[in-house]
Amino acid sequence: MDWSFIIGLSILLEIFTVFVRFSTGIHSKSVQHKLHMPVRIHHMYFGILIAVVGLFYVTPVIAFEGSRLIIPATISLFEIGMAIALSDLFHHFIVLPAVYKTKKFPIDFP
Repeated sequence: MDWSFIIGLSILLEIFTVFVRFSTGIHSKSVQHKLHMPVRIHHMYFGILIAVVGLFYVTPVIAFEGSRLIIPATISLFEIGMAIALSDLFHHFIVLPAVYKTKKFPIDFP
């Protein structure tokens, strides 16, 4: 497992998430209400789903040599899914508490 890839991709995804959230005002609570969904959707759910699929589909999907993409690949779906899930954890336990002074995942913590 390539932890540098997982953490790096998580940071990039979180930067994108923060940009979208604060530049457009889109967040999961408003999307949940507009779509009349009973639960809030977090990108962690998609990350976990991709990671679980990656446990069974073990063929690597991405590889890098320096800055260019190469084949055979070395990055698996599991690692991509873990990066997506970790990004959501960064979002709820680091970014949101820093900005809003609250931790909401999925409930308020004391």
